Amino acid sequence: MISALREYTRLNCTAHILNVTLSSAFGPAIIEKSPEIASLLTDVKKLVTYFKHSGQQGKLKKSLKQSIETRWNSNFDMLNSVLEQYEDIASVLTESNNYDKIGRISISTLKLLVSFLKPFKEATDDLETDNTAPSASLVLPWSVRLIEHCTSATKDPLLSEIATVCVTRLKELLSADSTSSHSVHMLYKIATFLTPNLRGLRMLDERGRQNVIQGVKEMIEDLKFDHAHDEDVEPTPAKRPTVLHKFSDWEEEEESCGSKSLDVQIQEYRTMKLELSSQQNILQWWNSNSSQFPALSNLARFVLCIPATSAPSERAFSLCGRILEERRSVLKPSSVSDILFLHGNLK
Repeated sequence: MISALREYTRLNCTAHILNVTLSSAFGPAIIEKSPEIASLLTDVKKLVTYFKHSGQQGKLKKSLKQSIETRWNSNFDMLNSVLEQYEDIASVLTESNNYDKIGRISISTLKLLVSFLKPFKEATDDLETDNTAPSASLVLPWSVRLIEHCTSATKDPLLSEIATVCVTRLKELLSADSTSSHSVHMLYKIATFLTPNLRGLRMLDERGRQNVIQGVKEMIEDLKFDHAHDEDVEPTPAKRPTVLHKFSDWEEEEESCGSKSLDVQIQEYRTMKLELSSQQNILQWWNSNSSQFPALSNLARFVLCIPATSAPSERAFSLCGRILEERRSVLKPSSVSDILFLHGNLK
């Protein structure tokens, strides 16, 4: 199996990488250097366990969430569920003479840790979605934003050790060494460039931008994308000849958009006045501008369909397992496909 797939490009699940980053930062070797954070996590876990086992859970508006090592962002979910209902929890515990279970939890430290983990939660949610902007284009900007966030957090004495580990692991993700198992693949950088609102690649330095532009050119050449219009576009109907065709040798030549060189397309794309809101569909924009940027639009169609994480495919397999059950075992593959499509697109 490995040999059969060796020629294909393997892209790591970005959400998994973020989860591994946090797992490293909150591992035993690091967390013992931050005793106040370690104590907070222990006390919050005990608090959630108490509520779930004592029957007090029903007195709260929302269920408290327990941290589970294998679940992404579960530390954030647990801490945030307590922070959002801190006052209600305190009232319930006061009535049962168990206020000490929350009294030992520092509200300021709780807020600090939730604030630190929140961007990781938002990044994971954005990267694993399949209903908004193409997730491949978000890998690079989110990676840079998280490094900036963690670098700023290293100045806080309570978060210094944890944030430092996060910065180190995230920089591996942005490593310039393309052979690194955690480096942002050029495909993701190209996807960011092909997102009109982010085409300036302002999160990179000038050298990084030029590397991406060169990557775009090389990929178009490798994939043999024609610089002219896509083959799928219906040909323009032939015009009925007029008397002027007798003087065609004197006619002005019409410039074809498809004759533009790749360099010209890239330059015009980078400098054009953009008419695209942040809510507009990127793929529709490329479809509308395919005649102006034929090679780039073909590349966009190829790159922007790549998911940043394995979550969408895992959800599809999970849903398929609920559709194909013992009493529905003879469904045709086309019927299963249609049901999956409807589930993913009907709101």
